[in-house]
Amino acid sequence: MAEELTISRLIDAPPELVWEAWTDPEYVKRWWGPKGFTSPKCSIDFRVGGGYLSATQTFEEQDGKTKLTISHYGVEGFSEEDVESIRQGWNQSLDELEELVMIRKEKAA
Repeated sequence: MAEELTISRLIDAPPELVWEAWTDPEYVKRWWGPKGFTSPKCSIDFRVGGGYLSATQTFEEQDGKTKLTISHYGVEGFSEEDVESIRQGWNQSLDELEELVMIRKEKAA
């Protein structure tokens, strides 16, 4: 059984736009959660001891695009079915994130 779940997504937008959508609570409320849902409340605190998602994220610029990699730790006790549900949930959220970023990119152009 895997100890972590890693998901990568290449988003056709610069890191600044992806980072803004990833860290601004007003944007996170629009993309976090399964397809068709939004989050009514979001609180983000990047200070030591603060809170955000239970995963490690990296943002890597690649020719004007952003490679976003999420490593979700602590899945070693989960069933394969549970891990697949987590993967699907992340991918649905990333679909929503990517859609939001593309809209913001078009408005900025």
